[in-house]
Amino acid sequence: MDRRPVFAEALRKAKKLKAAIVVAKLDRLSRDVAFIATLMAKKVEFVTADDPTKSPFMLHIKAAVAEEERRLISERTKAALQAAKERGVVLGNQKQADANKAAAAARDADLRPILEAMRDQTYREIAEALTGHGIKTPRGGDVWNQVTVMRVVKRLGIAGN
Repeated sequence: MDRRPVFAEALRKAKKLKAAIVVAKLDRLSRDVAFIATLMAKKVEFVTADDPTKSPFMLHIKAAVAEEERRLISERTKAALQAAKERGVVLGNQKQADANKAAAAARDADLRPILEAMRDQTYREIAEALTGHGIKTPRGGDVWNQVTVMRVVKRLGIAGN
């Protein structure tokens, strides 16, 4: 229902203890009407400190207002970022982006001889071989998949497969 692990744990504990979830304001719980409605439909008890009334109608209204505010915040943020770009402001951390690209290029260069030797194999076979040899994926994982292999091969411009 929700991707917030702390909230999931609070929900689990609240159910176990048969207690209500208390939040400062409804929009701190969620700015999504459907999410609030789902909580209400599942009989999850929650209380907002700014207005402890439990009127389902008012909760729906407040959730709708919070959802609209989320949309407006998004629009204002996008407009501000676009205006900054138009003024020539460089967004993001260019030094970090350059460092990441350099690290990826070095990692790919180390893989080049291995991948060139396997150019007649399928991406799946290459992924299984790289995994079997304990070679880390670009993100540091232990298990390669064919899509990751394909991307590295294409970045390196290796023909075959």
